[in-house]
Amino acid sequence: MAGNRQRHLHLRRDRLLAGGPTARRALAVGQCHRAAAARSGEVWVGYFSGGASRLRGDRLDHFRPGEQLPDGAVYRLTGDAAGHVWAATTGGLAYWQGDRWHPQGLDDGVPEGPAFWVHADARGDVWVATASQLLRRRHGQPRFEPLPVAIGREAVLAESDGMLWVSDALYGTRRLRGWRNGAGRTGARPNVPRPSAWWWRPTGGCG
Repeated sequence: MAGNRQRHLHLRRDRLLAGGPTARRALAVGQCHRAAAARSGEVWVGYFSGGASRLRGDRLDHFRPGEQLPDGAVYRLTGDAAGHVWAATTGGLAYWQGDRWHPQGLDDGVPEGPAFWVHADARGDVWVATASQLLRRRHGQPRFEPLPVAIGREAVLAESDGMLWVSDALYGTRRLRGWRNGAGRTGARPNVPRPSAWWWRPTGGCG
């Protein structure tokens, strides 16, 4: 699936370059930081300099940072089971629904500060790595809740074979103990062999 999405983006790169001066400048200097394909077939691109673009058919829309979408580099874009597109940025967390971005804050259970990663799991739960906390919003619930898992800055999350993994420079790579497709209590089990085939970090290229 990831390979298909990458090929889909690569085939449409010419259209992205034709989409407007802001997108052309960002793509031309390699500022594309994150890309994701939504269930609707849209392609989203996040920029290291901030902001995001949406390619829908032959139309490219650009969303500048600070106008609903939080300021700062876009670390991660992902879609969830409800059709939302989530953006984790150095300025915070937001999701796209109903033709607008919805920033997440204290009322939503999200502390102020950067969101370094966002992941939607197979059950529809949304996970967020902040500077010091791992948060989860269960499918159908309105708020994020903090989890008793210690993480370092710029932690990343990945799901493989029904298991969820977290990795950061401070604590290394470990499986979330008690989590399998969303079941059970959540804690971190350290000293697990590092996955390789599916592990990734943000890059500065546009593919």
